[in-house]
Amino acid sequence: MQSLAQKYDHQISLGFLQDANEYLAQDMLAALALGDMFLLGTNISWADNLLSHREFPEALILDYLEDYRNAAQMYLSESGHPILEWLETILQNGIKEQSQPFNE
Repeated sequence: MQSLAQKYDHQISLGFLQDANEYLAQDMLAALALGDMFLLGTNISWADNLLSHREFPEALILDYLEDYRNAAQMYLSESGHPILEWLETILQNGIKEQSQPFNE
C-alpha cells in the first residue's frame, strides 16, 4: 500500500502529515468530549477548502481520511466505534454533506 507522500509524488511532507494527525486527533477528542462527532464536519470542510486554495489535489483529504480510517480499524478497540462510524459516514457521503448534523 502506498503512503500519501508516495501517492502524491512527495508533494506532501512528513511534517504536514504529522501535523494533520495531531490536529485531527485533538479535534476528535474535543468532539468526543462534547458528545457530538458532527462537530468535526466543520473542521474537515475548513481543511478541505484550505488544501484546495493551496492547489492540492481534491482527492487528498478523502485519501487521508481513508488511510486514517484504515489505521483506526487496526488499532482502536470497540470504544473507537464513534470515530470509525464518523469516518465511514464522511467517506461514504463526502465532505460537503457534513455541513448538516447526522440526525437531521
